Parts: sequence; C-alpha cells; structure tokens
Amino acid sequence: MPSGESVWVTRLLRSRRDWHRYCYLVETASTREINELLSTIIKKAAYVLISATLYLSKRNFGTVGISSFVENLTGLGRALIILASVLMASSAAASERYQSLESIGQIVRKTVSAMPVVTTLRNPSIEVLRLNDRLRVVECPEPLTAVEPATGLRGGRVSIRVSCKGPRPWSVYVMASLKSEVQVVITNRAMTRGEVLSREDIIEKTVIRAPAIQPLVRQAEEALGNALKRSIGEGVELSAAMLKKPTIIRSGEHTLIMAEAGGLQVRVTGKALQHGVVGEIIRVLNLSSKKTVRGKVEADGTITVSRW
Repeated sequence: MPSGESVWVTRLLRSRRDWHRYCYLVETASTREINELLSTIIKKAAYVLISATLYLSKRNFGTVGISSFVENLTGLGRALIILASVLMASSAAASERYQSLESIGQIVRKTVSAMPVVTTLRNPSIEVLRLNDRLRVVECPEPLTAVEPATGLRGGRVSIRVSCKGPRPWSVYVMASLKSEVQVVITNRAMTRGEVLSREDIIEKTVIRAPAIQPLVRQAEEALGNALKRSIGEGVELSAAMLKKPTIIRSGEHTLIMAEAGGLQVRVTGKALQHGVVGEIIRVLNLSSKKTVRGKVEADGTITVSRW
C-alpha cells in the first residue's frame, strides 16, 4: 500500500506528463479543441491543489471535521483553496462554447449574394474580410440573422449586421468585398481634352473589378462621337462623367440658318453668338436682317429655327 506522499508524487508526475502531452497537441489543435484542453488542465490543477491542501492539513492536524479543517488551515492552505476556486471558475468560462467565425462568414456571404444589385452582376465573387481571431461571442442556439445596410454597396464594400436573438443576444458588423466580371471601354492611346472619340481610339474589354461608384461606359457606341472633358492616358476605363457632346460650332463662326414655313425652306447665312453642341439651343445672328434668333444645333453644324 503506497504512502500518501508516494501517491501524491505519482499524481504530480502524471500531471506533468499530461501537461507535455497537451503542449504537443496544442500545436495542431483548433480553437475549440484548445478551449477544451485548457478546461481539462484547469480542472486537473484545481483537483491537485485541493488534494494537496487536504493532504497537508491532514498531516498537520489529523482527521478533523469540515469546520475545524477550515479553522485550522494555514495561510498556504487558505491560499491554495482560493486559487483552486478561481481555477474552477475559470474552467467553467473556458468550457463555454463560442460561435465559430466560419458560421458568421457563411451568413454574410449568403446575405450579400441575395442583394438585388448583386444578382444582376456576372460571376460575382464575395470575400468576407478577415474577422478578428479574438472575437468571442457565445454560440447561438438559434439560426443567425443578417441585415444589409440601407446604403447598399459602396465602392464594392458592404457592412453586414449579424445577430443572435437567443437567450444571450449579440450583434456584430462584418465587412465584405465584392468583385465581378464587367465589360468596360478603355482608351487605346493618351488623349487630350476636347478630342472626339473614334473607333480607333477605344476598345471593349472584360475585367474583374468592384462595382464602380460612377456609371461606366459598357459599349463602344456609347462613347463614339463624344468629346473628352479632360486629358486621359492610355488604358483608362471610360465613365459617363468623362464624356461630353463635342462642340460643333463656336461663338463667332459663320453658319447656315435653316427654317421651314408653309412647305418652303429658307436658308440664310448667320453667325453663332455662343458655342453649341449637337441638340443644344443657341443664339445666332441673321446677317441679312441683323436679327438675333434662337435655333437648334444639328450634327452638320447648321442651325434649325422654328420661326424667324
């Protein structure tokens, strides 16, 4: 029959062997497995401390009742009991189950993919931005809920609110980014402000990118015949904000004024009093009558008036 001291030593050595085994397993364990290992270690440590306290007290005071045992505890014994209580409380906290980050990411992807603006995209790719590994929320006994913001996508990013409505409710905000295949129109060369785009200046191309804040030009026909508002380099994606209708006639230039009345067409020479683009109404001077009239600029530079 082994003595109390030899039993204590055997338990201590076994605990040390367990500790080395746990250290080895932690290297490849998941977060949940690590929590379970920590819970086991804490429980063992608390058991060892209580056993050590009882052994020391029994050796010093013999067999005593609980009340006498507490009264006769040494300072070391009381400290060991307090530490064991703390460890047992820590064990309960360590054994608590937390919501997996993967489950939060899955509900975010599902919510983003169901957004109306995303369903219209071609081959959308959704990426949940890395969640903080220190994020700890209790495991939800009910299905998670997710709500998209009223502002929708902003520059290809969106913040989704993920919530648990269980007995211990919580909410977290998770960022996700979005990319998709987009057909764009890009320039083949560097161009200066005011240049009119021709077929040789642009090319259609499919790229993978985030949704643009400003509307992009998707078809070459949308850009042809338009002028640039500013100078741009080669390979630039064209947006509607970069283009304007070209100036057909400039202030001071002579032009032809055309008017129809009673089936007759009248043509007279005039002078533009302001710049004009196709379809714009500008003021022109009738050089014959010296009267100023207003007319619509046509693609060939003539001015059409409805009445003199």
